[in-house]
Amino acid sequence: MGVKYKSDDTITPKVSSLFCDKLSMTLPCEPEEHQGILDKFYSYSQYKTRAGGYYNSLRLPVNTEDFGSPFADSTNKTNLLIQCAPRNEEYNFFRAECNPSHANMKDVAYWMDEILPLGYMSLMHGGVVNRFDMSVDIQHVNIDDLMIYYSNISRSGMYLKAGVVETLYLGALTSKKTICFYDKVAEVKASNSKKWPILKQEVPTVPTTRIEIRLKKHGIHLEDFLHIKNPFKPLKIGAYKGFENNYEWALFLDSVRYRGLQQALFRLPEAKRKKFHKQFTESALVGWWSPNKVWSGIHGMLSSIINPYKGDGHATAA
Repeated sequence: MGVKYKSDDTITPKVSSLFCDKLSMTLPCEPEEHQGILDKFYSYSQYKTRAGGYYNSLRLPVNTEDFGSPFADSTNKTNLLIQCAPRNEEYNFFRAECNPSHANMKDVAYWMDEILPLGYMSLMHGGVVNRFDMSVDIQHVNIDDLMIYYSNISRSGMYLKAGVVETLYLGALTSKKTICFYDKVAEVKASNSKKWPILKQEVPTVPTTRIEIRLKKHGIHLEDFLHIKNPFKPLKIGAYKGFENNYEWALFLDSVRYRGLQQALFRLPEAKRKKFHKQFTESALVGWWSPNKVWSGIHGMLSSIINPYKGDGHATAA
């Protein structure tokens, strides 16, 4: 038990800049544009794939190595999924999904310019965001050593391997907001087994935890995310920091880690809840977590997606 740092606390966790780990958008198209888009889909039938919700789907490679096959990456992180002609007529005619932190967004823009009558910018400025995953990576932190609290959202799932937490969720996977924490080292190793050698990622050499906030079905344009409330602000992160000698406090922190703060407090006698909540807020919260600093990167992240030709084409973590 206890955070796996040096005893003199010389290792300070490093929080990356904000990046987008998944983006799904739909675009309403004029009826007279439908046939032209369909013809483009038919002309690239070698990329045809099966995906739900639409009659026509293409999976296109958008990696920097410029492979002509989407099969180079079966995780689809460096592939672009585009769809048209929805099975439900109430849905927008066109849909696109990619991972901006792994895809070459210049390639994404190329395909949108090729398929859509008004090109990539029509999607960026006129498209509706269905899912937007915003993430940071924290180096020198084991997920199993963290205690997580997010206002008004309860823990919904936890996955362990050999008794160690690898993934935990706050909020239902079907809700409009889900917060996910997972072991990035384990995730990279698993993903690399599904990629061609040249596309494999470098495995982190230090413990790394990813924090991911998944926003779904908000029905707004991509640039409108500049004006939403900081979704990281309600997130509080605590850690074990030498409390093991106080067995009552250590047991409470252990309960927080596996149940979440709110559920752990409910298990205490009512007379002790206020005291333990105050002690958690004042003593257990880490100093390296700054939601405002994380959110300061929203403008740069969105700019790298909307205007990919201004940078290297990747909306990646720094």
